[in-house]
Amino acid sequence: SIQFKSQAEHRASSNIPSRRIEDMTNLLKESEEKRDSLEKSLVEVRNELSKVKKNSSLTNDINPESKGQLILTGFTAVTGPGIIVTLNDSKVALEKGENPANGIVHNEDLLKVANELNASGAEAISINGNRMIATSEISCAGPTILINKNRVAPPFEIIAIGKAETMTAALEMRGGILETVKFFGLESKIEKKDQVTVPAYTGSVDFKYSKPVINMSKGEM
Repeated sequence: SIQFKSQAEHRASSNIPSRRIEDMTNLLKESEEKRDSLEKSLVEVRNELSKVKKNSSLTNDINPESKGQLILTGFTAVTGPGIIVTLNDSKVALEKGENPANGIVHNEDLLKVANELNASGAEAISINGNRMIATSEISCAGPTILINKNRVAPPFEIIAIGKAETMTAALEMRGGILETVKFFGLESKIEKKDQVTVPAYTGSVDFKYSKPVINMSKGEM
């Protein structure tokens, strides 16, 4: 099953050699150029998909396997039964000497919820409108959180499509993520819905290691 990633913060060092800084700057520039190229390609793919959707006869010709792949990749919005999980920072006043970080929702909390939902059969997940896919990252960015490189802030609305009873039981199990956040005074709520909608993924896709195999014979597939 898919496991979403949490990107750790690294403290900057004032002793980084100038040559290393130059290399990092060049690498950043190359990464941004690659991202722009991927986003352009993604727009082209979405345009083609939009044309297919407008032509009902072509849409009906898409086989079930291809439709399933569209759902799994996250490039199309999906709807179905599921749950809405809401997480919010604590409204309880801090006691003297208490760590203020205890009363806020962290990226790790969202990561654990997303992975628990995925493990319990969720077919599609979004957090504050950001569709989660295989390469999605949830990282800390100061007072806010980054999901798919987009800044999000509380309250966090996590929508998941799947069997509501199973997903709810996974989140509410003893010693689970919701019991943990409640222990620290964070607000949490689960709503079971007959129908929810998870939006399509709108970011770029950056494969760090994988690349397509060209001219693959049928026997190698």
